[in-house]
Amino acid sequence: MWGAWLAVVVAHVPTFDDAQCVTFKKHHQTSQVSYQKLSPGSSGGAEIHCSATGGCPFSYETGEILDVGIVFNKKYPLEFLEARIGCLGCAAEDSQAQAAPLTLEWGDVELEPFTGSQHVSALRDADKTFNTSLLDPNGPCNSEHFGIVLTVTAPMGEDVYWAPVLGLGETFTAEEARPAQKK
Repeated sequence: MWGAWLAVVVAHVPTFDDAQCVTFKKHHQTSQVSYQKLSPGSSGGAEIHCSATGGCPFSYETGEILDVGIVFNKKYPLEFLEARIGCLGCAAEDSQAQAAPLTLEWGDVELEPFTGSQHVSALRDADKTFNTSLLDPNGPCNSEHFGIVLTVTAPMGEDVYWAPVLGLGETFTAEEARPAQKK
C-alpha cells in the first residue's frame, strides 16, 4: 500500500517512518511530511520540542504562524478519526489534553502532478495555520511540544495511511528532491 500513495510529493521533504511518533527534522518553515500507517485503535504523529529550558524554534512571543496539514491517501470514515494540532506530543505517554480535537472534513481528492498519486486533506481552511503564541512554555503550554497527532478511535477493518504536514517553504537538498523510498 505504501508504494502507490507514498511516492515523493515534490513540494515536501518526505520521510517514511515505521515509528508512530517522529520529530520534524527541518526548519519549521520548510515544507515536510511524515508518511505513516496507523492500525485501528492507535495514534501517531509528528512533533517539535519547545520548552522554556531547552529552547523553542518558534517565535511564540510574536505569534509566529505555522502552516500545517493532515493528508490521507483516501477518504476514511471521519467518525473514527480524531486529530489534534498544538500543545501536545505524539508519544503514547504524552498528554493530549491541551489541544482540543479538530473538526475534520474532507477536501477534494488531488493528484500530485509528478507521481500521479492521490491525496486528500481533512482539515478545514481555518485549521491549516497555527498561532505559536499558544505554545508559550511560560504560559498556557506545559507539554514542551508542538505536535500534529491522529488517533484512529475504533476498528475500521483496515489500516489508515496518513501524513502530518508542516511548512510551505520549498528549500530542499538534491537528495531530498529525488524520489523517496520507504526505509
